[in-house]
Amino acid sequence: MGSAPQVHITGPEEDGVHVVCTASGWFPKPQVQWRDPHGEKLHEFSEAYLKDTEGLFSVKAALVVRDSSVGSVTCSILNPVLGQEKAMAIVTPEPFFPRVSPWKPAFLVILTLLLLLLLGAACYTWREHSTQMRELQEQRSLRWTKEEDRQTKEEALKDRGELQATLDQRKAAYLAAWRKAQLYADWRKEKFQAWSVTLDPGSSHDSIVLSPDKKILTLKDSCEDGGDSCSILGLEGITSGRCYWEVEVKNGDRNVWTLGVCRSDVNRKGWYKEIPEKGFWTMGHFDSGFYPSTIDNTLLSLRQVPHRVGVFLDYAQGTSPSMT
Repeated sequence: MGSAPQVHITGPEEDGVHVVCTASGWFPKPQVQWRDPHGEKLHEFSEAYLKDTEGLFSVKAALVVRDSSVGSVTCSILNPVLGQEKAMAIVTPEPFFPRVSPWKPAFLVILTLLLLLLLGAACYTWREHSTQMRELQEQRSLRWTKEEDRQTKEEALKDRGELQATLDQRKAAYLAAWRKAQLYADWRKEKFQAWSVTLDPGSSHDSIVLSPDKKILTLKDSCEDGGDSCSILGLEGITSGRCYWEVEVKNGDRNVWTLGVCRSDVNRKGWYKEIPEKGFWTMGHFDSGFYPSTIDNTLLSLRQVPHRVGVFLDYAQGTSPSMT
């Protein structure tokens, strides 16, 4: 058995009190134990041993008491062979513990709150910045789209203006010499008066069937070729001015038909051929083609099958009618 342990306080340590226990002259190597007032062992301490020339051990154990409410601690030195021990207790007065500033917890709380506020402000700022950038990008895209639409409209208006100018030039050139031109029926109408044609039942062939309003004619299914031409005239003749009318032709490329104008004194009895020499100016479809009223039957080259034929008669100038 060696000396009894000597326990003393060396001063404050971090957030507690530093207590040191020393003893010497022990053999074999002793065991050190620290206990609180309730006899519970304290495990967090350090110990160091020295062996002298006689083989005896000295020990130094250090403990940091962090709970000021403990009140006292006991250091025990135990001989593991004999099972005997020596102990010494020491009181750890509360004034020996380092005083914690009341501002420290508040500072920590405030610092934590400030960090949270800064983090929240950073998130809010980043989100607002992202929203503003997105809105700015959308505005730029909208401006680009509007600019493209504006340019497209300007180009369309420019093209339309150029096209309209070209059409106006063509129309002006056409109207300056419309008697020599055969195109642009809509423009020719500006020089002609629309004429309402009503068919004359008294001039009709027996094989022709008229509608009640005398504006539509068809051929009877039981029609027989009697060796004469099948025709009908308008109820009212034209004696002056420039007139035009339009005739709708059904199945213009599959039926045989002829339309146009004639003099009032022409002979329409028996078989006859509608040519200018006999007072007829016509065009129509027969023999699988479209032909004008000429002796040589010149074949007309049409871009499409006519479904509506316009007849233009310039009686004032005494010129032959044209068809469009």
